[in-house]
Amino acid sequence: EYLLECQGYAGVDGYLCYANVFDSCTSLVRINVDEDNPTYASDSYGVLYHRNSSAIICAPSIVAESYSIMEGTKRVFGRAFGIQNSIKTLYIPESITEIDECSFVGSEQLTNIYFAGDAPDLMPSFHIPEIDVVCYGSFAGVTADVYYPCNNDTWTSVIEYDDYGGNL
Repeated sequence: EYLLECQGYAGVDGYLCYANVFDSCTSLVRINVDEDNPTYASDSYGVLYHRNSSAIICAPSIVAESYSIMEGTKRVFGRAFGIQNSIKTLYIPESITEIDECSFVGSEQLTNIYFAGDAPDLMPSFHIPEIDVVCYGSFAGVTADVYYPCNNDTWTSVIEYDDYGGNL
């Protein structure tokens, strides 16, 4: 249902997922979903969302320099931005509560990230010895300036723990 290739570890129902079926689609420009589709939706950029914007699944090679995740979206799936290479500025709405592992791997052009609300749950880097897999944090490979609301205590522990895989 969630378009994930998980090899025993799912990104749903409490399991870990480290791959997205769109990972090898490096020339993917947009995903168009029929408006009557009961499960999936896409925006004007061709970004794939789970219906009702509960999760962003895949952001193809967006040709814009900035992108705003749809308000109401709660989660950024792992590797959702894994094939995009042009966004420099990203706006993350207040509704986002979770950003999975490697959500932005491949987003080397990303230089500014603006959070509108409380700190979401971010995945730190970690190792799964049973299958010898290293999972990198939510922002693996990203070097960016991060902006978040002033006087918001939810960001305190996020700032203190800085192993989210990138240089933020």
